[in-house]
Amino acid sequence: MILVDYSGSMYSALHVELARNPGTKCDIKFLRHCILNQLRSYSRKFKEDYGEMAICLEGGACWRKEVFPNYKAGRAKARIDSGIDWNAVFKDMNQITDELREATPWRFVQVRGLEADDVIAILAKNMESVGRTTLLGDVEPTLIVSNDKDYAQLQKLSWVSQYLPRNGTTTREPNPEHALIDLIVHGDKSDGIPNINSNINSFVDGERQKPITRTMMSSIFSSGTDFLTESQKKRYKENETLISFECIPEEYTEKVINAWKEAEPKGGGMKLFTYLAKNGLKEQLSRIDDFK
Repeated sequence: MILVDYSGSMYSALHVELARNPGTKCDIKFLRHCILNQLRSYSRKFKEDYGEMAICLEGGACWRKEVFPNYKAGRAKARIDSGIDWNAVFKDMNQITDELREATPWRFVQVRGLEADDVIAILAKNMESVGRTTLLGDVEPTLIVSNDKDYAQLQKLSWVSQYLPRNGTTTREPNPEHALIDLIVHGDKSDGIPNINSNINSFVDGERQKPITRTMMSSIFSSGTDFLTESQKKRYKENETLISFECIPEEYTEKVINAWKEAEPKGGGMKLFTYLAKNGLKEQLSRIDDFK
């Protein structure tokens, strides 16, 4: 199984294309080419070893916002600073996503309240429930396509690997437990989550984070978190809730499994051919076998 973190992978591809070709008009034709080219490349590279590809989407109104209202609060400013009309991009991407649901031979899995990484985490942990086992009963190899470091924690599952589009490498995290602890302790600036030495609203309040020392990390890895102050323990628990996939509310597991079963591929074949031809996607049309 190939599980694609759709928005993360597509935005990364978009930035690469715009950096490579400054001044390119970021219209729907450009986006359609960029997105299809990226997804086609994943299918071509990995279908032989990992089989079916599923596109995992953001579901809006993420449950983490209820736990931490400032979750990802800084992203709006970053988008403004980028100089890209993201409202137009989002609108076009939604249209393209709807088109691809109908034209391509891939599943599109989306659950309201979940981010794409939640969907991927639940699917990766429940491969048997979605029928992804071999004739011998083993779980099929699963490849997560994303640059996001959060997925390192899922590599405690022996069947999970990760492909990093940013540098074109497939990786297996040697110590997933330590990778998760490290992320919890240091937080995740891109998501607006400060380290455990700092106020949880540090980024929004403009406060400078108090650094995490190597000695502190060594002690946590060797002895656990018992030595932390009560304030640090509280912050550790807050970060763990936001970062660890084990903290995804249990109610969503069944929703994701049901969404998977309902997301039977609709396209491929003549539908795909017609779509590519209609939209003038000549390069993709010449490589249509890559989509299968």
